[in-house]
Amino acid sequence: MAVAGLAPAAGEVLQAAEQLFANAVGSVAEALQAKDAYTRSHSQRVSRYASAVARELGLRRTEVDEIRLAAQLHDVGKIGVPDGVLGKDGPLTDDERRQVQWHTVIGEQILRPLLKDRPRVLAAVRWHHERMDGRGFPDGLQGAEIPLAARIIAVADTFDAMTSARPYRSSLSLRVVVRELDRVAGAQLDTRCVRALLAVLRQAPYLFPNVRSPGGWAGWPLLAWLALAAIYPVARRPRGSGRRLRRPSQESRAPPPDGIGPRAPPGRPEGGRPRPASSFLRTL
Repeated sequence: MAVAGLAPAAGEVLQAAEQLFANAVGSVAEALQAKDAYTRSHSQRVSRYASAVARELGLRRTEVDEIRLAAQLHDVGKIGVPDGVLGKDGPLTDDERRQVQWHTVIGEQILRPLLKDRPRVLAAVRWHHERMDGRGFPDGLQGAEIPLAARIIAVADTFDAMTSARPYRSSLSLRVVVRELDRVAGAQLDTRCVRALLAVLRQAPYLFPNVRSPGGWAGWPLLAWLALAAIYPVARRPRGSGRRLRRPSQESRAPPPDGIGPRAPPGRPEGGRPRPASSFLRTL
């Protein structure tokens, strides 16, 4: 009887803990909203796109949920970036670019106390700006070293950045966006994830209400579907296969622990000048 009487109490404690976690995540999101309204709405869209891509790839529900959460919080580190840099309508200096790139590490550090039991979410937040060719940031991971969740968020992040108006440029049409995704697939972005996003766009264009069709209309699913159907075959061609990749060190070639990815010591990203995510973007 005593054990049976404890069951409802244990359930209530678990429910209260889950509610506390949700409130804490909500507070972080609200802090981001106060810092930069664009980043909040951008994160919501990236979360929707990334979870749809994850489902298209056949991932389990728990994995989709982790990706949805990581995408929702992937830019929280921008709280630590000066307002004048985030909203700048002109070219960034090298120092300003480094400040923006640093948001991936800041985000992981902010979220670690909340998500210490969800290492894959933290890994996706830290590494969503890594590139398949090893020229991303903050740790220069390459190919399969980058967790799949981070690769999925990178595709969703890039897609939304190009289809959204920014202080330094207007939104791009669907035709331009798809051609750009094709150009960087294999070198910057995971080709399989790019194909999955395009498949979702064909099957469920209503998930992308702010996409601007070639004719200039927004939220016109049939026209968007027809336009994409006409140019989608170009995205099937593997890209970047002829590029010479950086040879990873012996340590980086070792199997990543727990399937999460190699762990680099925390610190400011240094060395080299990582390319922006796309020729149309400064830093996402």
